[in-house]
Amino acid sequence: MLSQVFSIANQKGGTGKTTLSMNLAVGLSKRGRTLIIDADPQGSAGQWAGLSPDERPFPVSVIAISSNLPREIKRIREDYQYLVVDCPPTLETGVAQKAMSVSDKVLIPILPSPVDLWA
Repeated sequence: MLSQVFSIANQKGGTGKTTLSMNLAVGLSKRGRTLIIDADPQGSAGQWAGLSPDERPFPVSVIAISSNLPREIKRIREDYQYLVVDCPPTLETGVAQKAMSVSDKVLIPILPSPVDLWA
């Protein structure tokens, strides 16, 4: 069974991409095996998951992938019911576009401000 792939993207930083990615993944993990792909070079999703205390580990695995993203997603998507891709805050590297090209759904978090709506 192929997984559903969700990409969380916005070219602006600070819009809540990682927060949405982490919370969505935890919610989806209640329904099936879920993986977070941290495609942001800042590695915030991986750091966040690593902050969980040992007695209550983060319930979803996080891996870092930014190069060859479509190929890697195709390779691992049979092992999970849900994949959540935390994209970097830029469109210039092509990582977000590659993630979106293999996604079933793309979520774009925005704040209620003119600058965020423009981005």
